Amino acid sequence: MSASHKVQICSCCNATARCRQRNFSEEALAMLVVWGELDVDNIDAPICEYCYEDLRDVLIDRAGEIEVMHKQGLPKEVEQMIVNTIQPLRGEHKAV
Repeated sequence: MSASHKVQICSCCNATARCRQRNFSEEALAMLVVWGELDVDNIDAPICEYCYEDLRDVLIDRAGEIEVMHKQGLPKEVEQMIVNTIQPLRGEHKAV
């Protein structure tokens, strides 16, 4: 088992499982937080396979909403989540 995929407590469900950090886009993370599917404290935290699949399924199930947002522009709430929360957590904060 690699160091990036070790048994620990999942940040989302608190189960003891094999967890690792998952790579979601900034937009996907913002949408999951805005929809109440992911706690902001769990952004980029290691999660188990079950939680990863659950979050991925939410994104797939709501793909139509995401597509509409791409056509109409991201809601301000999502843009603010990306700029004010996700980018700073990832060390990518860009001055506006």
